[in-house]
Amino acid sequence: MKSKINKKVMIFSIIILFFEHLNAQKYDIFIHELLKQNNWFALEKEYPQIQDSIKTPELKWLTESLLNIKFNQNEAAISSIDTLLHKYQQNIGFTNSVELFRYKISLLAYQGEYGFIAGELKNFIDQVSENLPQEELKKFEEMYNFYNSLRNEEKTQVIKPEKNIEIPFGTIEMDFTSRKDEDTIHDMTSALGVVKIFIQGKEYVFILDTGYETTCIFNNTSKNINLHYLNDSINISGTGISQGNLAILDNISLGEVTLYNLLIVVSDNFLEKSGIFRNENINDYIDGVLGIDFIKRIGEIQLYPSDKKIIIPQKESELPISGRNIILDERNNIIVKAFSEDDLITFHLDTGNSNSHMFKSYYLKNRNEIETTLEKKLTYSFGVGAIKSDTIYQMPSLALLIGETFFSLKNIPIYTVDYFMEDPSADGSLGTDFINKFSKITLNLNKMFIQLKK
Repeated sequence: MKSKINKKVMIFSIIILFFEHLNAQKYDIFIHELLKQNNWFALEKEYPQIQDSIKTPELKWLTESLLNIKFNQNEAAISSIDTLLHKYQQNIGFTNSVELFRYKISLLAYQGEYGFIAGELKNFIDQVSENLPQEELKKFEEMYNFYNSLRNEEKTQVIKPEKNIEIPFGTIEMDFTSRKDEDTIHDMTSALGVVKIFIQGKEYVFILDTGYETTCIFNNTSKNINLHYLNDSINISGTGISQGNLAILDNISLGEVTLYNLLIVVSDNFLEKSGIFRNENINDYIDGVLGIDFIKRIGEIQLYPSDKKIIIPQKESELPISGRNIILDERNNIIVKAFSEDDLITFHLDTGNSNSHMFKSYYLKNRNEIETTLEKKLTYSFGVGAIKSDTIYQMPSLALLIGETFFSLKNIPIYTVDYFMEDPSADGSLGTDFINKFSKITLNLNKMFIQLKK
């Protein structure tokens, strides 16, 4: 399942327009084109080889800023953004400076620098209030009020012992029925990976969901937990939109790894609220969702689906010889680099979705071939905020290479409309069926790779 809590502004398209004036410098133009294409994996490969030949300094710093953001190098990203803002603000223009500043704030927020952010926002508002449209100014003032209210909150801390940590990893099957006018039109069983976590000494069961941006506790469970609620209600979007509240959780543990002072979301259990599940008392099974924010702070997890366990290693794995093959998009979705023969295909890693599929973007790229060779059918999907029916084309199989491992996906739906309210920046999505193909999956969000073992 995909959740988007705070939508980060997509700065790339407007910033790179500034560089249309570039002189006919071969390497500057080449890098500029890769930026326009959002081709981050190619940019990561090519930029180190030609960076000394780039003539436009602001283009160089912008490229480094965006690569650092995409490959989850927060400290380096903040530093390179600061260089752009302090040395080249006149060159890049006011609008681009504002968007870079906004991105810097989101990176600092992940680090828990709330007081520093409030100070930065106050200075920013004082300096630019006369030049910002009122709607934009209001957003920055709301942002200031929010972070100022967190000024005295402690940063999120991760405590883990110096040893390998083993955690049980299970699967829960959920039966659901789609109905129209009281008539059953579709039955399905969905399987999702779950883990046991501990909050304030009590055990709970959470879905392990790499497609969820922020860890979530369902309302029914939150009644038994001491939370520090913030005065902000938020929209949570996925296949639809639901409402939630932000809160600070003093501690949450996965095995012997504990996070302190974690900013989380409290919302209705979308599984129960949808009214589509035949399982009795779904709230008795699932208490919340462990999101990508938790996994990022751990650094590396190793999933063993057949052995029903997760290992959090004492020492992180070495970067494979195939190199980095995941990035984070502008909404913190994990995007995986894959190849189908010689063609690059990107996938959103979404362990909260039971089945892999292809997004509308893939359909549009390959429309003629898909419509002339594949079968059209009706399917149903559920997630945060909605259940919906869609017309899809079904691809019998797709052979892929990720890292150094070849495998195939079978019977893959190709959606002709957006699967989510706003699809990730990828061609498709890899779900629980993908996870279960392998004996071991290593996901490292520090060195930014996923490694598969059959």
